[in-house]
Amino acid sequence: MIDQYKEIKFSYAYNMAGSLREKMFRNSKDDYLNDYFDFNDATFQDKLLKPNKLTILHDYIKNEFELEIEYLGRKADTDLIANDWEELLNDYKIKYLKSEHDDEDETYVRYLEGKVNEYVAEKVANETFQLLFSDRMFCLKFNSVIADNIKDLKLVDYPDLLEKDGKLKRCTYFSEWVQPAVFLRDKGCCAVCLRDLTGLLKTGFNEAIDHIVPLNLGGTNDVTNFQLICRDCNLKKLGHTIETSEHYPTYF
Repeated sequence: MIDQYKEIKFSYAYNMAGSLREKMFRNSKDDYLNDYFDFNDATFQDKLLKPNKLTILHDYIKNEFELEIEYLGRKADTDLIANDWEELLNDYKIKYLKSEHDDEDETYVRYLEGKVNEYVAEKVANETFQLLFSDRMFCLKFNSVIADNIKDLKLVDYPDLLEKDGKLKRCTYFSEWVQPAVFLRDKGCCAVCLRDLTGLLKTGFNEAIDHIVPLNLGGTNDVTNFQLICRDCNLKKLGHTIETSEHYPTYF
């Protein structure tokens, strides 16, 4: 059981998650996602067709983090940004060679930037994912934007990807980690009606792993598009409704 725990520092993740959530909900979708997806890329196609532990959202976060690092490297004062990168590398215990010159040395800043991209970007992506994956409404919005792209795809162009125009093939087999991950994220409750599905309080409810954005509406088989729902809610959705809730259990 201890293997399921990882040290998470959230050194940069809260800022990153807040920034991406704001971008997702406030900006035009054309500004942030449409140019990111490459439907001809085999790795991206694989993530559309079946759950991967390194999700589409992981890739998106890492890409956005690297773009932010590049932007700050061009716009920020070199002495300030060098201090920021040193602090970030120190947080993650990444070794680097301290410059013999002052922090305004452009070469030193580029060196630190490379270290951050190489050793920190993936860690920040993993930690930011933990925050955003727990936010079902973010997952709904994220997958809705992907769906807008998928609905324009034609079977004749993507026969290995699509069941029909605008609809991905259904994943018929989930790896054993998928259901526990979704069950844990949703705290064993139906994401729509909030019924307890653990069997601890009340029995008789059958749970299902549901596509938040149905495949019929351009949804993916990425785990960020899954939620735990009860049999009754699953029957009501019938693959034609995009629905989740923003209700979560509180600590007290």
